[in-house]
Amino acid sequence: MYKIEILSSADKNLRRINSKDREKIALGISKLSNNPRPHGSKKLKGSEFYRLRIGDLKI
Repeated sequence: MYKIEILSSADKNLRRINSKDREKIALGISKLSNNPRPHGSKKLKGSEFYRLRIGDLKI
């Protein structure tokens, strides 16, 4: 199992999102602790990071 850390800047941005989308994002992030690269995740060009689509949102 992996440990998920949310930066304070990310937390601040999450607070600006409507509660329905924020719940979807929180669920998606919590699932990353079991599988950090779930089906549908995509590696970002020129980076070691991945993006994950949750509905219309990309995290």
